[in-house]
Amino acid sequence: MIHDTTLCINESSVRSHFNIFRLWKSEEYGNFISSDEMASAILYLLSNFTSTAVHNDSVPYLTSSLYTSIWLVMSFSGQIQYRMWDSEKVWSLICADPRDRCSVYNACGNFGSCNSKNGLVCKCLPGFKPSSPDNWNHGDYSGGCTRKSTLCDNNAESDTFLSLKMMKVGNPDSQFNAKSEVECRVECLNNCVCQAYVYEEVENKKTGGSSNSTCWIWSQDVTNLQEDYDGGQNLQVRVAVSDIGMFLFL
Repeated sequence: MIHDTTLCINESSVRSHFNIFRLWKSEEYGNFISSDEMASAILYLLSNFTSTAVHNDSVPYLTSSLYTSIWLVMSFSGQIQYRMWDSEKVWSLICADPRDRCSVYNACGNFGSCNSKNGLVCKCLPGFKPSSPDNWNHGDYSGGCTRKSTLCDNNAESDTFLSLKMMKVGNPDSQFNAKSEVECRVECLNNCVCQAYVYEEVENKKTGGSSNSTCWIWSQDVTNLQEDYDGGQNLQVRVAVSDIGMFLFL
């Protein structure tokens, strides 16, 4: 049963007494289809039934008749579980977040990529290295990865892009309407703080050409990366050519 409650956490006070790390992240508003968001049913409950998240057909749609038959609970590990009272009079688990190691928010740290199918779930992107090699080698990936070389070290021609397909990625920092991917790429190269971009092309059904295409820009560290993610983005990560010379030919 759901009760009207308010939860307040003084994070600055708690951090001084405990080790705290983020497991999941609730909804962020914007047009970018972000994997920061958790299951729509969970968001709906957390938002006191005000969330505008797109409904997922794999989770029963919430109606007023179901309010006394659902249960949202956080386990001791920090996992949020959405359960429903079923016909067998059991609280069945419908969905949960995090679902696995890679669904933990920013599981491999900044510029670290997660793949739960691999023996070692985390790796640094080509052109990057662990921020703390000792922690990384002992399975603590929270520190993420750092660039081997700084961007714009000499000029824009010293940088190129890693093309990463079907990537889960955290929300971008800015956007603008772009006529082509070339325009998006050049804009990123001409700005030394640009870390990565995604070009999202929207086809104009009437003319067959592109319309309202968007260039999404990351000017801060790229976070929450996961490989082979359904509905993921084609992400272009900026790197120094000197750091990935061999990778370009693999």
